[in-house]
Amino acid sequence: MALPTVVQSALAVGVASSALGVTLPGHVNAGRLLAAVVCGVRVLGAPTFSLADDQGSSWSEATTLTMDLGVRRLSLHTARQIVAGKPTITVTPSAVSDLTLIALELSSIDPAQALTAVNTATGSGLTPSQTLVPKMAEGIILGAFTHLGVSTTLDSGSGYTRVQENANPAVGPVLHVETRTMTSPDLLTIDGTLGISATWGLLAAAFPQWNTYFSVG
Repeated sequence: MALPTVVQSALAVGVASSALGVTLPGHVNAGRLLAAVVCGVRVLGAPTFSLADDQGSSWSEATTLTMDLGVRRLSLHTARQIVAGKPTITVTPSAVSDLTLIALELSSIDPAQALTAVNTATGSGLTPSQTLVPKMAEGIILGAFTHLGVSTTLDSGSGYTRVQENANPAVGPVLHVETRTMTSPDLLTIDGTLGISATWGLLAAAFPQWNTYFSVG
């Protein structure tokens, strides 16, 4: 069986948005896993998010964190594509907010265990990082990063590939998503290097390959 891959991705940004949508550029086969990372900022308190698409897939929140004195939220959501097509994925915040949305299509992910490990972390400095457990045997590791107040890129960690990035806080919250395909069991650190020291938040998730198992350690 082929190793899991990120088949395609798309990014959208918005300021003072009541909803924000993004359309994946290519056709998605029924049964494929969709993932969406959302970052929202609202000065009166971080919004919560509701996701939907025009193909009728059912979206659920996998993990979330708040930071920046409670005004910034970073969340990961997943759905199984129920019909073949080219979905438009829309996030609706609980109140008007600045938003960045990154959507991905993943192949060869176990339909029974689409997501088996998640972690979140916050900190400050040049090198955001977090170790993801249990050990991943084969599958995809996803890391998503946001940071406060500066326009700078984040260089992906060793072995990771940048999927999408908004580095300009003037057009929407800063958001960087990277992935890595695993071929042997290992404890992984999701990391990156900022161009400028900043307060950061990250979430990490493990998506196992079809018929792959995890070992705790």
